[in-house]
Amino acid sequence: MKKCNKCKIEKDNSLFSKRKLSKDGLDTWCKECKSAYGMSRNYLPEYPGNKKCSICSLLKSNNEFNIDKRKQDGLDNRCRMCNAKRTSIHSKQRLYGCAPELFLKLLESQGNTCAICKKTNTLNKKNNLSVDHCHSTGKIRGLLCSKCNFGLGQFKDNPELLLKAAEYVKSNQ
Repeated sequence: MKKCNKCKIEKDNSLFSKRKLSKDGLDTWCKECKSAYGMSRNYLPEYPGNKKCSICSLLKSNNEFNIDKRKQDGLDNRCRMCNAKRTSIHSKQRLYGCAPELFLKLLESQGNTCAICKKTNTLNKKNNLSVDHCHSTGKIRGLLCSKCNFGLGQFKDNPELLLKAAEYVKSNQ
């Protein structure tokens, strides 16, 4: 039996998590108190009302905006969706020197799809198109999905190897 330092109730040892640093090998708070504390820390406050996004100009629920304590209302000026798109586009500029305007121009010219497999771009973090570039010259070639970009990288951008791989696949179907 052990007394929880949070709720001050004596409970069975099985109701405490293991902790190597303590003398008895058990946490100072019971599992129930620790869980309640963890849930309270992950709580996102509800913000009543609506706000207009500075990018898409749509009126959205305040809960669709990130917290920004520097702002008068405590919320970011951009909604989460626009912020994610902006972050994605600007990360391309940092990584490859691809200006956001060039990225959007390539995206439009490719019909919002991968240049190889034509998979549609959704502009979310899991399914975003990558900026394909020549590793020797640094020239930007286009936008590819992660699978096509990885495939080209595995063949080290070597056209002869890619043709041999295509011939191999054709001959063994």
